[in-house]
Amino acid sequence: MALLSFMLWAILHYGYASRIARLAGGIQEWGAGRRDRTLMPGGGDEVGRLAEVFNTMADRLQSQEVDKLRLEREVLNISERERRRIGHDLHDSLGQRLTAAP
Repeated sequence: MALLSFMLWAILHYGYASRIARLAGGIQEWGAGRRDRTLMPGGGDEVGRLAEVFNTMADRLQSQEVDKLRLEREVLNISERERRRIGHDLHDSLGQRLTAAP
């Protein structure tokens, strides 16, 4: 009976331990940009829930990164348009003043 209990404990323990190790490895690989986060282990237990929470967090981070890049491009475009507008205004007003000068 003790041997059977020990074997059952070992199977459950190492089953969880290997899935947690895969999850940790997958998170490290994803964090380093070398792996897609959807390859995380799933399941209906605690390890699966942890993977699900990580996937939700990864989706949010990816969405925020996309938004950040979009906003950076928008700021650069607005800055460039404003720089051009100011340049044209300076050029036009200076040209008129020089033309009108006695």
